[in-house]
Amino acid sequence: MELRFVTLALKRLWWMPVIFGLLGLLIGGRLTQSGGDEFESTALVLVQPSDNLVSPAQANAPDRFVASQISVLESNQIAELVAGTLGGEETAFTVSEALEVTQQEESDVVEVTATTDNAERSQAIAQTTANVYIAELNRRVETLFAPEQDELAEELEDIDDSLADVNERLSEAAGPFLAQIGEDAPLPIPSIEVLDPAAATQRSTLLAERATITARLDRLAGAAENAVNSETLQEAELPEEPIGNALAPLRYAIAIVFALLGVAVALLATRFSGTVIDQRDIETSLRRPIEARLPKSQSLSGTLSNALTIDPSETEVTQSLDRLASRIELATDIRGARIIGVGGSQNGSGSSTVAAALAARFSQRGNRTVLVDADALDARITHELGAPPMLHRTDFESATAADYGETPHSNLITLGIDQSDRTRRIRASALGRGLRARTDVIVIDLGPMLSSTSASQLMDEIDLLVITFPQKHQPNAGLEQIARTFSGVSDKILPVVVDAPSSRGGSSGSSTGPLANRTTSAVRPGRSTIDAA
Repeated sequence: MELRFVTLALKRLWWMPVIFGLLGLLIGGRLTQSGGDEFESTALVLVQPSDNLVSPAQANAPDRFVASQISVLESNQIAELVAGTLGGEETAFTVSEALEVTQQEESDVVEVTATTDNAERSQAIAQTTANVYIAELNRRVETLFAPEQDELAEELEDIDDSLADVNERLSEAAGPFLAQIGEDAPLPIPSIEVLDPAAATQRSTLLAERATITARLDRLAGAAENAVNSETLQEAELPEEPIGNALAPLRYAIAIVFALLGVAVALLATRFSGTVIDQRDIETSLRRPIEARLPKSQSLSGTLSNALTIDPSETEVTQSLDRLASRIELATDIRGARIIGVGGSQNGSGSSTVAAALAARFSQRGNRTVLVDADALDARITHELGAPPMLHRTDFESATAADYGETPHSNLITLGIDQSDRTRRIRASALGRGLRARTDVIVIDLGPMLSSTSASQLMDEIDLLVITFPQKHQPNAGLEQIARTFSGVSDKILPVVVDAPSSRGGSSGSSTGPLANRTTSAVRPGRSTIDAA
């Protein structure tokens, strides 16, 4: 699927994803009403390695150590220990599901956060996790030092046994001397070196070894005690207020799914729609570029009187009309007055409005212009501008004919449809010979092209054919039929896209009443600039 198609489909049917998204939000809100409140509790843990255990890699990248400890905190082993400590229905899965561990930016502080539907449970999981983590670090350190400590303890025990044997030998050697104690003239007790030189030497060696082992044990005990630098900076507190609904994320997920469903429906609706997607389809079918695009405006959306006097502030409209008028004036294969037919691709596509506005632009540019109503289905020029009938009262071949309708522009006059006989065929040859010699531009409103008899009658006389297409809702079938019907004159076609809907200001069903009053405003002989010419 082309990106262009997706973009155009969403541009045309943007309201579908919006409506579906709102519907999903509403449904999600109903479905998630049962979700209870959530409570959050956080314990802060300082994570630092021991100075005598840190590796060069950890020293150069302290965040790497913090990341490794976060993995430990999130491990299943810690979760099992926490669940075992808390008891009850807690399991490693329920603890892991409630727990979230994050590092505070640019620090060695880790946030251990528990979120559950119970305030006490959240506090217990967060605090127990921090405690279990510190306890597990201590246990691992003890496990690390325990083998050496046990070995030294065994050596110390052997030395103590050897010392006991040596001391016993020395006691036996000193026995006779000790027995004289209390007599009148006892012999002096000699030193242990004299009593038993070998035992004395052995005793000194054993005492020295014992002192060395004892010092080593003391150092190991101190290292083990200082090996764990991590500690709990802040204990988890009991949350007082809930942080939100537990099922709130599901609500927005449902809304997103529904919005995507709306996008899919919009794409399918556009794919199987019977209307033109964008202006490129018009250009491709007619093999002609779009000559002008007329945006929405107050003048083009109102009556034809507004179209004759477009507000100069509507620069986008006036510039588009000027470009179209220049394109017509610069047509090099037209001699004399230009006869421009303006027809719509369908009923209400704005052919009358564009014909009136284009005729006004020609007259303002100094061209003697005639605006002719040939739309038998909806004769707006006849109804709204009071144009007098032309089909039987006006003889185009007569040089004295001057029964035309007046307009605000001195260079622009109008001709209407005879209300008594709207089916009379237009005298095409008379139109060409009668008006072409006395005007510069003749603009003819043909009405809907596919239902206009005037279009086929006047096609040989028309120099250029302006076909108006609505910005939206142009049927593909109608576009293809226009392309087939007018394929023989495709070089004459000037496609124009109209964004403003056609206003139905009058009725083609009666020539009395208001219509009769309007038609009496026709210019009398001698008042028209064109007639004077």
